[in-house]
Amino acid sequence: MPEAVDAADTDRLIRALPCWQGTVRITPLDGGMTNRNFRVDDGRAPCVVRLGQDLPAHGIVRWHEQAVARAAHAAGVSPQVVHAGPGVLVSRFIDGQTLEAQQVRDPARRDAIVALLRRCHHDVPRQLRGP
Repeated sequence: MPEAVDAADTDRLIRALPCWQGTVRITPLDGGMTNRNFRVDDGRAPCVVRLGQDLPAHGIVRWHEQAVARAAHAAGVSPQVVHAGPGVLVSRFIDGQTLEAQQVRDPARRDAIVALLRRCHHDVPRQLRGP
């Protein structure tokens, strides 16, 4: 996927992915420092499409991202990967919000965050497959 892709090309690229059924509705999502993110609804469970290229100078290799996303799902800490290809990662959408600093300071919430991070560090690597 070339870096400079206009909105019409992006729309065509997303609609052409083989994982959709029915009418596709695409909504851009904010954020994404190194990729572009879209919520896609096709009448089933909503998904997130991430479009981005490798950025080796920054240690970003999308194949690694795909492998870790699959491992994180297998470990129970991330949504299912629905489709992956060069420069494209499609996963199930999880509705949520970004935590504010005061929410993170709440002891119960902080304990839950620490437990999740522990699972990420211990359980996800056990699920990685490949060379």
